[in-house]
Amino acid sequence: MSSAAASAATAVSRADILHLYRSLLSAGRGFADYNFRAHALRRTAEEFRVKRDAASVPEAYAWGLTQLGVIRRQAAISRMYAPPPTVLERAAPPAAGGS
Repeated sequence: MSSAAASAATAVSRADILHLYRSLLSAGRGFADYNFRAHALRRTAEEFRVKRDAASVPEAYAWGLTQLGVIRRQAAISRMYAPPPTVLERAAPPAAGGS
């Protein structure tokens, strides 16, 4: 890795990290299947909590960018071959008044 690329990799701002986090969450919401969608959102939040160490921020940021590409591709495939909605995704009928 060249020194310019190394210095660019270490210059990750808070705004860049927040943008990556929001992009991962947004891409995760693109899955057609509830289980994959919930897994992507849960793993994104979990990974960001685990990788809070300042020494590993550039590596974690690079890994996050790679994962963003993976999630976007997988979500696109998921939408192409969408399964029927699960019980959790179906709208519940309004509850009849009473006890």
